[in-house]
Amino acid sequence: MFVQKARDKLRDGANISKKHASYFKREFSKHTILAITTSLSLIIGLFWRDAIQSFVDDFLVAEININNVYLYKLGVALVVTVVAVVVLIMIAKPSKEES
Repeated sequence: MFVQKARDKLRDGANISKKHASYFKREFSKHTILAITTSLSLIIGLFWRDAIQSFVDDFLVAEININNVYLYKLGVALVVTVVAVVVLIMIAKPSKEES
């Protein structure tokens, strides 16, 4: 009787461990994919940054003859920040409603 109870407890413990291992594996895969996607997005963003910065430096600053380039870049940074925040809010709103 005692031996049977001990076997049942071991079997239950093994089943629980398998469930936890399966859950851990799924979550690990999700987070790994998310990290890789985020890394690739950062690389894409950096390339776009370089392209936009070259355009601004070569075309806009040279053609408009802005005397204070730092003030101009600060203004551009503020505009880009505002646009990015608005886009992030728009993206986050539907996901909030889904939750």
